[in-house]
Amino acid sequence: MKRILFLSYWFPYPADNGSKLRIYNLLKQLSTAFEIDLLSFCGEAASPWQIEHLSQYCQTIQYLPYKSSHLGRLKSLAGFLCPQPRSLFAAYDPDFQELVNRAEKTGNYDALLISQIDMAPYAMRSRIPLRILEELEVSYTYDDFQSQPAGMARLRRALTWWKLCQYLRRISRVFHACTVVSELEQKLVKQVCPHFPVHLVPNGVDIHYNRPAHIPQKPDALVFSGSLTYHVNLNAAAYFLREIFPLIQQQRPAARLTITGRTDGLDRHWIKSHPAVHLTGFVEDVRPIIQSSRVNVVPILHGGGTRLKILESFALGVPVVSTSVGIKGLAVTPGREALVADSPDEFARAVLQILSDNQLSQSLVNHARVLVEQVYDWEKIGAAFRDLINQL
Repeated sequence: MKRILFLSYWFPYPADNGSKLRIYNLLKQLSTAFEIDLLSFCGEAASPWQIEHLSQYCQTIQYLPYKSSHLGRLKSLAGFLCPQPRSLFAAYDPDFQELVNRAEKTGNYDALLISQIDMAPYAMRSRIPLRILEELEVSYTYDDFQSQPAGMARLRRALTWWKLCQYLRRISRVFHACTVVSELEQKLVKQVCPHFPVHLVPNGVDIHYNRPAHIPQKPDALVFSGSLTYHVNLNAAAYFLREIFPLIQQQRPAARLTITGRTDGLDRHWIKSHPAVHLTGFVEDVRPIIQSSRVNVVPILHGGGTRLKILESFALGVPVVSTSVGIKGLAVTPGREALVADSPDEFARAVLQILSDNQLSQSLVNHARVLVEQVYDWEKIGAAFRDLINQL
């Protein structure tokens, strides 16, 4: 059986955010055809039960704690002058590089998979025969640059985008291929690196674990699923509470919003003071909370990649109202699998429409479940990824 060395910035279990969910499910799918050794960073010491669980899919598991990316004044200046993106310069850990070097010397690997561009520096001198950059994402940096008005902020974002483009062209000579989660991402990477093989491996959902259940839905119950420690989710939740929720409550005074996910280190007073909002904090199983809701709201205003929270809701049988940014990169037809609205008035109107129209709600649910079964089933995605690695 061929052997893979897998490098990850995220320790993939428990899979409590989008990046971890993708890594965890890819490890699970790849383990049916390959032997995998995992090297990862980890926020704190992994518990024995975490190691035991991942050992189902990985032959060996080694990890190091995250290195602080805080830069002093001299390092900040060095990061500014460095030709590679400053985030990579700040996060590089020589101890992790040594871990990778030792694994390469003893592992006799057939392929190296690195998850996300953060791990690229550790592969620059690799001699493993096949090297794949998994889940390359550049659209967030590009959109951040393009959205800035003229001025110093735009110049800084332009410099960041230029550095990223130069770095991609450099690492495209090191890696044999990369994967992306959407056609939009694929097109943008090809514009930057026309000769770099870019393969689409979409995000997915476990359609067996996430199934519609006979859980009574609470009247006028809305849910926003996602950790508020991620600034994209925090901005989306603040936008919804400020601009959209009051419009919904004008028509539905009994409307309630549940926000799931971590809030560690955040000032939660501005949310807790709202009597119609409930913060759950981290929950091990979010499915019952989503399934007891009438609508899953995804008021995302910016960010790259694709939203696993939407795919999970589709699989669980709960209607979704999203912004255009929220469904970006997904094969969603607005009005068929989800309602899409980009202004506060339109968004509130879409939520109210689902709350008052059971036939519309059921139609969205039925079409959304078909979509995830046909396109976003992790088993199908995993089989295609295994084939891709074997072909490469």
